[in-house]
Amino acid sequence: WDDVLADLDELARRASDEARPDLAEAFVLRAIEISPKSTALWASLAGHQIAQSDAGRASHSLRKLAELLRDEGDLEGAIEQARRIVGLQPE
Repeated sequence: WDDVLADLDELARRASDEARPDLAEAFVLRAIEISPKSTALWASLAGHQIAQSDAGRASHSLRKLAELLRDEGDLEGAIEQARRIVGLQPE
């Protein structure tokens, strides 16, 4: 699966470079199906959703990322993601 994940990551980067965050998101979502506990993939997904100004879905992805980081014992990383969620909320 490592080769498939690397290919999906490359496709997502190319889509992002071509200003296609929607397509990049689709590639990352497919990668998450393969590796659902990858913090790097969840962070990438949130980034593409933020690029699309989709605060709702980005908040969901950041929450999942925070949970994974917490489960890994990275409390500082989890708190950082929680702060990012708060920053996405309208004032």
